[in-house]
Amino acid sequence: MSGEPGFSASRDGSVAVRHQFGKTGVTVSGESGNVWQEVQTSATGSPYRWTSLSVDRGFGSNWLSAGISRLDEKQSLLGGRMGAALGGGGSSTTFLDIEARRNLGDGWSAGVTARRGWTDFAAGKFQTGAYGFDLAKLGLFGKDDQLGLRISQPLRIEHGGFAALLPTSYDYATGLATDSITRMSLSPSGREIDTELSYGSSVLDGNAWLGGNLFYRRDPGHVASAKDDVGAAVRFRLGF
Repeated sequence: MSGEPGFSASRDGSVAVRHQFGKTGVTVSGESGNVWQEVQTSATGSPYRWTSLSVDRGFGSNWLSAGISRLDEKQSLLGGRMGAALGGGGSSTTFLDIEARRNLGDGWSAGVTARRGWTDFAAGKFQTGAYGFDLAKLGLFGKDDQLGLRISQPLRIEHGGFAALLPTSYDYATGLATDSITRMSLSPSGREIDTELSYGSSVLDGNAWLGGNLFYRRDPGHVASAKDDVGAAVRFRLGF
């Protein structure tokens, strides 16, 4: 989550500088590129610029990180495109990211992530949020296997929207319509929650890895009427 603009991108270039002050690390990074989409839309190829600053520190069995970043898009809105009637043009977003991890002992570890975003564009502004929790166990049945559980909410508009000048009343006596500023919410109808359970282990005397995943998505795309998504995947990796 942290260090990512929140959409698929084709990166032109990036740079990162990190310095360690004892147990505290400071990272400054930046990148530029274009919006990339598997199914092309009018937003595909729109340029963006991303800059971020993060600070992290270890506290015994705990690790904490906080970062702030700025996303400037010239023609798109979080990787999508607004029509001219809704302001068009680009947008600017400020993200605040927080991540915490803890070593629970005996191979167990847990982590939480949270992102809050504030986006401004020509026709309005909104706030976004994304959250995640994961739990992992190394050495469940043997020293070379791993079990993982992750529950997350992808980035979602929580508050805000856009304003438009629309006709709101009509005087039949004069034949004149009255226009007024109308505010429209961009918050989606649903809230996507993703749950994934994974397990993997080395095989063939450590020369290969075999893993599997089960996943369940409620309200895919944050659409309340969308059918829940259930699936599984198996991966096999062989070393040479």
